[in-house]
Amino acid sequence: MTDTSETTPDTSGIPAPVDIYGPQPAAYRAMLRLEQAARDGVGDDTIFELVKLRASQINGCGYCIDMHSKDLLAAGETPQRLVLLDAWREAPVYTRAERAALALTEAVTTVADGHPSPEVEAEAREVFDEGGYAGLVVAIALVVTGSAVVMLTSGTAAADAAAASARQPRGARLTLGVSACPCPRRPSRRSAHP
Repeated sequence: MTDTSETTPDTSGIPAPVDIYGPQPAAYRAMLRLEQAARDGVGDDTIFELVKLRASQINGCGYCIDMHSKDLLAAGETPQRLVLLDAWREAPVYTRAERAALALTEAVTTVADGHPSPEVEAEAREVFDEGGYAGLVVAIALVVTGSAVVMLTSGTAAADAAAASARQPRGARLTLGVSACPCPRRPSRRSAHP
């Protein structure tokens, strides 16, 4: 018999996630529509997904980092760019538009540090047209909102589950249920959501 105590997470202390989607289906559908509008506004799926991953890194949401990085890899993103994302300023593998989006993401996600600098905002406005800039702002706001909902509905479950996911075989998909992470997602891509 194999000892699984090192690979099986202890979930006894993890509070059950609060289901916000069942009682508030209209809010969930609105988040999905808002995400699609933001994605369309940004106009570049890679930038849109990098923004979601970077904001999740800043917010420390292990579940979201796990999910968004797997989504990017499945869409063809290179492991090198994902590994370097936390140090994107020093990594030459990102485009000007990606850098502008990441800088704005960091400035908005860390709102407690103050407003985005005029330079960060000017660069993003120069790189993106008005619709792309607006889509980018909405995309960042959605990830920040999603992180807040995770904190208020699942406590430490997301972080603990991400640690468990790290111990799963490569390519395994972490599934906590519909309310573990509220980042809007298309049901066809992520079966854990309604």
